[in-house]
Amino acid sequence: MHQLEELDPMHRSNTKRIYVVSATPEGRWCIKTTHDVPWSFPTQQEAEDYAIALALRAIPSIIRVQFRDGTVQREIWYE
Repeated sequence: MHQLEELDPMHRSNTKRIYVVSATPEGRWCIKTTHDVPWSFPTQQEAEDYAIALALRAIPSIIRVQFRDGTVQREIWYE
Protein backbone atom coordinates (compact mmCIF):
# COMPACT_ATOMS: atom_id res chain seq x y z
CA MET A 1 0.00 0.00 0.00
CA HIS A 2 1.21 3.52 -0.75
CA GLN A 3 1.75 6.12 1.92
CA LEU A 4 -0.01 9.45 1.56
CA GLU A 5 2.32 12.35 1.00
CA GLU A 6 2.25 15.14 3.52
CA LEU A 7 0.71 18.00 1.56
CA ASP A 8 -1.12 21.13 2.47
CA PRO A 9 -4.81 20.12 2.91
CA MET A 10 -5.83 23.07 0.76
CA HIS A 11 -3.41 22.13 -2.05
CA ARG A 12 -4.89 22.79 -5.47
CA SER A 13 -3.76 21.28 -8.72
CA ASN A 14 -4.15 22.55 -12.28
CA THR A 15 -5.56 19.20 -13.45
CA LYS A 16 -8.48 17.25 -12.10
CA ARG A 17 -7.52 13.85 -10.67
CA ILE A 18 -9.93 10.94 -11.06
CA TYR A 19 -9.88 8.03 -8.60
CA VAL A 20 -11.90 4.95 -9.60
CA VAL A 21 -12.92 2.53 -6.84
CA SER A 22 -13.75 -0.87 -8.33
CA ALA A 23 -13.89 -4.57 -7.48
CA THR A 24 -11.24 -7.03 -8.59
CA PRO A 25 -11.95 -10.60 -9.78
CA GLU A 26 -10.34 -11.86 -6.54
CA GLY A 27 -12.99 -10.09 -4.44
CA ARG A 28 -10.81 -7.21 -3.28
CA TRP A 29 -11.37 -3.51 -4.01
CA CYS A 30 -8.89 -1.23 -5.71
CA ILE A 31 -8.34 2.44 -6.48
CA LYS A 32 -7.11 3.18 -9.98
CA THR A 33 -5.70 6.44 -11.35
CA THR A 34 -3.87 7.40 -14.50
CA HIS A 35 -0.86 8.56 -12.44
CA ASP A 36 -0.11 5.68 -10.05
CA VAL A 37 -0.20 1.92 -9.75
CA PRO A 38 -3.52 0.65 -8.30
CA TRP A 39 -3.97 0.44 -4.55
CA SER A 40 -5.67 -2.74 -3.26
CA PHE A 41 -7.91 -3.14 -0.18
CA PRO A 42 -9.89 -6.02 1.35
CA THR A 43 -13.17 -4.03 1.57
CA GLN A 44 -15.01 -1.42 -0.43
CA GLN A 45 -15.23 0.88 2.61
CA GLU A 46 -11.45 0.87 3.11
CA ALA A 47 -10.91 1.65 -0.58
CA GLU A 48 -13.42 4.51 -0.50
CA ASP A 49 -11.91 5.98 2.68
CA TYR A 50 -8.44 5.95 1.15
CA ALA A 51 -9.73 7.42 -2.13
CA ILE A 52 -11.32 10.27 -0.16
CA ALA A 53 -8.02 10.95 1.60
CA LEU A 54 -6.22 11.01 -1.76
CA ALA A 55 -8.85 13.25 -3.36
CA LEU A 56 -8.70 15.78 -0.54
CA ARG A 57 -4.96 16.15 -1.16
CA ALA A 58 -5.40 16.72 -4.90
CA ILE A 59 -8.25 19.20 -5.31
CA PRO A 60 -9.89 19.39 -7.85
CA SER A 61 -10.66 15.69 -7.98
CA ILE A 62 -13.40 13.11 -8.53
CA ILE A 63 -14.00 9.73 -6.95
CA ARG A 64 -16.01 7.26 -9.07
CA VAL A 65 -17.33 4.25 -7.17
CA GLN A 66 -18.33 1.35 -9.41
CA PHE A 67 -20.62 -1.60 -8.82
CA ARG A 68 -19.02 -5.04 -9.27
CA ASP A 69 -20.36 -5.09 -12.86
CA GLY A 70 -18.40 -1.90 -13.69
CA THR A 71 -21.28 0.57 -13.89
CA VAL A 72 -20.87 3.80 -11.93
CA GLN A 73 -22.64 3.67 -8.57
CA ARG A 74 -21.87 7.26 -7.56
CA GLU A 75 -19.40 10.12 -8.01
CA ILE A 76 -17.97 12.39 -5.35
CA TRP A 77 -16.58 15.73 -6.56
CA TYR A 78 -14.05 17.90 -4.70
CA GLU A 79 -13.60 21.37 -6.20
